[in-house]
Amino acid sequence: MSKRTKGRVLARINSLAPGFRGRCQLFLILAADQGIPLRVTQGRRSKLQQGALYAQGRESRKVVNTLRQKAGMAKLRFWQRNRKVTGLPPGSSKHEYGLAMDIVPMKWQQWLLPDWASPYWDELGELGNLCGLTWGGKWRNPDRPHFEDPEPIPRPE
Repeated sequence: MSKRTKGRVLARINSLAPGFRGRCQLFLILAADQGIPLRVTQGRRSKLQQGALYAQGRESRKVVNTLRQKAGMAKLRFWQRNRKVTGLPPGSSKHEYGLAMDIVPMKWQQWLLPDWASPYWDELGELGNLCGLTWGGKWRNPDRPHFEDPEPIPRPE
């Protein structure tokens, strides 16, 4: 893993809420002990980032790219599908509160590559459960990369 990639992954982990971060770090350590290398692909998101992701698949690519640009995200390229990636509008996602992370198992093919078809998803779901995380892979609309805090989003009184 390059220094740049390591830096991005560490920033994603460090963006998580402190108590949740500790459980995620334990999860990553346990997965590594099982011989399953993981990469954290998402941590905390801003409201603008969540809005851009929510618009994806619901708005035109032009609108989505304008929102992504405002959020400091890369534009969708012409070959990337403009498909729905989240069902939650801004203010509703645990990612915005640092209470969710997305991961992907990695595999060796001359170098480490994401393995979206990994045979380890169910095992990772169990490891997440052991660490006090809720796994999105068991939801009605499964989201295998997603792990979150089981507690509801804290709302101001």
